[in-house]
Parts: sequence; C-alpha cells; structure tokens
Amino acid sequence: MSIIPPEYLPPREYLPEKIYPLPEVRLPQKLNLGVFFLDRHIENGMGSKVALLYGERKITFAELRKEVNRLANALQNLGLEKYDRMMLRMPNQPEFISACLACWKIGAIPVLVNHLLRADEIVFRANDSEAKILMTSADSLSEVVKAKDKFSVTKHIIVCGEHDGKFASYDDFINGQPETFDAVECDRDD
Repeated sequence: MSIIPPEYLPPREYLPEKIYPLPEVRLPQKLNLGVFFLDRHIENGMGSKVALLYGERKITFAELRKEVNRLANALQNLGLEKYDRMMLRMPNQPEFISACLACWKIGAIPVLVNHLLRADEIVFRANDSEAKILMTSADSLSEVVKAKDKFSVTKHIIVCGEHDGKFASYDDFINGQPETFDAVECDRDD
C-alpha cells in the first residue's frame, strides 16, 4: 500500500473528523443507555423529529420518551430493578423499542428472543436468564401460554395487542403512569 505524499492532501481543516468506532473511546464512564439513545436527542432539539416510523405511524422522540418513561415507571412498580432481566418476545414494533429503552433507563437487562420460538425454547430461555417479566405480542402469545407453568422466575406476562385479557395488556399496564422518569445511574460497562 502506498502512502499519499503530503503535498497531494488537502489542508488539514478540510479533512474529515476522525470517527472512533470503538464505543469506549468516546462514551463517558457513567452512562445510561436510555438517556444516551433517547433523552439526549430531545435535549439537542430533536423532540419533534420522527424517531420511529412503523407502517403509517410516526412517533416523535418526545412521544417515544413519554411512552418509555411510562413503561419504565410501570415496570419499576412491578419490581423490576437494576440488573434484573425482562424477556422481550415480539416482532419489530414500537413497543419492542420502548421496552428496550425502558429497561435501560431502569438499569435492567432486556433479554431479546425470537418471537417464533416454541414453548420449550421459551421456558429454557426464561429460566436460564432468570427473567422476572416477559413481554410478548398477542400474535405470539399461544406458545407463551403453553410455557408459563414451567417458568421458575418469570411471574408477570405483558401482552402487546388484542388478546383474551388473561394477561396484563401493554396499554392498560402503562396507562396512568407518570411521563417522567429519573434514569438509574449506570456505568458504561454494566
């Protein structure tokens, strides 16, 4: 590989900014991912910009933060704490993103599993991860119903979408929760 002679290069001020792909290079030691990936964009004036586009739905950063904070409050009221785990079993949809961000704001760990897993695979992953809560879509609820009696740690199931009402509904679960949440202090290595 040859080296480009300096006289062929543009002046230094025209060179691009160096980007460090390793996250530890630029991230502060104290870091909450929910704040880093959501709240800081609102603080930088992007609250009215579209954060998620799902079908015909357009969700702004400000709307997303309100939903994430409501979910974080509801999960915390259910007993989810820092380092606890919550299994997420659903296709790509806004509630999936909200749940990840809410877990991070609490300092909890989202356990992401494929929404097409069968009951025995769900049981293994729920028990192995010691997930306290399982959130699933209504479309993939049937396998969770088959698995639920074999969960050793998972006590709460939250369902996104229309279902028979035997489990907590996502909309009812976050309804009436505060739209503000004080993110738990986390370390970038958590």
